[in-house]
Amino acid sequence: MSKRQQHAPEFKAKVALEALGREVRRGMIEPDHPELSIGRQCKLLSIARSFFYFTPKGETEQNLDLMRQIDEQFLERPFFGVRQPLGTLRRNALSASG
Repeated sequence: MSKRQQHAPEFKAKVALEALGREVRRGMIEPDHPELSIGRQCKLLSIARSFFYFTPKGETEQNLDLMRQIDEQFLERPFFGVRQPLGTLRRNALSASG
């Protein structure tokens, strides 16, 4: 007969905090906090300090165009595997550049 394992309250709090997601925890950081530095807040919230400062770049027009083409192909021919759409994309790229 196995007993249910008892977890420390700190462990339960950490699990609950991590369930919030990184973006939510990032929003909880107060850069102008009088007592806690940004680094300390990041550590308490279990996120990397570099993640707090990171700003994602948007997609390039070329990537967006390729993603649109892939989506169109998939909607037209959902039964294709990986190689057939790739070949079509390559042929389209060659005909567009030539």
